[in-house]
Amino acid sequence: MVDLIFGQDYRPPSTQELKLTDDEEGLTVLARAISGGNSKTEGYHERRVRVSRSLRKRLIAHDTDPLAALAKERVQAIAKIRTVLWGALASLFDNGSPKDRFSDSAKDKASEFASPFEQGEDSRFFDGPLGLNAEVEAEDPDLVRLAWYPSMAKNAENILLNAFDAGPRSAEQRYRARSAALARLHGGLRSDKVLPSLAEYYRDRKTHKETVHDPA
Repeated sequence: MVDLIFGQDYRPPSTQELKLTDDEEGLTVLARAISGGNSKTEGYHERRVRVSRSLRKRLIAHDTDPLAALAKERVQAIAKIRTVLWGALASLFDNGSPKDRFSDSAKDKASEFASPFEQGEDSRFFDGPLGLNAEVEAEDPDLVRLAWYPSMAKNAENILLNAFDAGPRSAEQRYRARSAALARLHGGLRSDKVLPSLAEYYRDRKTHKETVHDPA
């Protein structure tokens, strides 16, 4: 949807060309498709994206490059958190393995359990209090983005915690696997190599807690 709305690889249909006479509220981008391959149909898909006031103005003026950049940054951020979550899940299902060479079974389970994270972020990508539309419309867009990062990290952590029941059963393996998975997730979320702004958020929160407990 980001590519269809903002990208330059597709020629927008005439119905997607907005005019000044179009309503300022209630506009929606509607995309419908039937997916498939190898002579197989994989279902009907439909997606609706609300057109905010700012998006409407940008579309009319054909000035969507800044919005395209914001949207692609969000897509990349989701992919980075998903990668961290997937590694933590794979470690969980591989009995806490610290290495990246996981078993095929662990990798399959990690992909299965990571799917709800992607679906959840997809459902709120454009709309909601922390969605792209909210960021675009906000007086301080950075505040929306900086609030979205930790909320996304929390969603990833919840998915990992919910996956614990499907992990190793024996007491020793269960403890090792859960500890290793959490350490891997938290380490990734706090790494400057993943999302520097999120890592800085965690550092600031840690400093604040230390200051509160030790006012000196």
